[in-house]
Amino acid sequence: MTASDARVSPGAYELLERILRARPSHPAELASLTGEDVPAGLAELVERGYLSIDDDRVDLIPPDRVVAAAILERLAQERQATQSVVDLLEQLPALAHAWDLGQSPEGRAIQGEVIEGDANALNRWYALIARLTPNNPGASHPDLSFIHDHVVPNLDRFREEFGGRGFAIRYLFPASAIETDRDRAAIDVLHELNAPVRVTTALPSWFYVDRGVMAGLPQTWGATSPGGMVMVYSTPVVEAISWLFESLWSSATPLPLENDGFEPVLGLMSRGRSDEQIAAALGLGVRTVRRRIAEAMDRYDVSTRFELGAAWARTRG
Repeated sequence: MTASDARVSPGAYELLERILRARPSHPAELASLTGEDVPAGLAELVERGYLSIDDDRVDLIPPDRVVAAAILERLAQERQATQSVVDLLEQLPALAHAWDLGQSPEGRAIQGEVIEGDANALNRWYALIARLTPNNPGASHPDLSFIHDHVVPNLDRFREEFGGRGFAIRYLFPASAIETDRDRAAIDVLHELNAPVRVTTALPSWFYVDRGVMAGLPQTWGATSPGGMVMVYSTPVVEAISWLFESLWSSATPLPLENDGFEPVLGLMSRGRSDEQIAAALGLGVRTVRRRIAEAMDRYDVSTRFELGAAWARTRG
């Protein structure tokens, strides 16, 4: 078992703090420290890798190494879950086509169309949303190239299409894609359109989806911008892509930050980002980042960043 498998009881963390301060090297010293032969919580700490005990030796593991390993394991699990969805998406066209063939003697392809070139794809999308009722669309952009090339220069048209009809696209970007002044200015343009924006660690591909309406996929999965578009209207495919987007959206960090603002800061700090990297990713000053870390330390009543990370991790389950 690792530190990511389950929450450690508060008593176990209190015991760990005493052990780390005293540094016992023998089981007898450990028993003397706690006043118990087998103190409550000790088994949890051993199972989660904070220390090991044999007949004549106690070995302590640096807590930052344990926590880092747990975080890496959880990130690997999330990547594996995302990859499983990507694998499913790659198989869905063929599977849905097979279903259609089984339903109809004549056979019929998945409802959709292939459009070459970003400009043609965008014009076709405009035509579609003019006659379809958007639901709650979202777009995943591994970088901001499409925003720079097609949204910023056509802000009036986007404002007319969105503001006039009372809907906005939700935009997902990786944190690394908004570290420049030019990118942050583009994010400001999206906010002018009342478009919700969130950032996350990484995105698998460019794609667009509006559940119950349609999805837009790049011709090559993993592309950072459409480069043309495969428009899909088949319900099973749209549902699967919508599930992928919502799972990414739910774990992403909203921009701009809320007033207290330390949750997104702690999220990036837990991934090993420096204060400077966090500031760049979230469009903040380094002093603001440090002030929000200090606010979080006050909120959780801790005195070190390590204690803050452990306390914040406990609240996240």
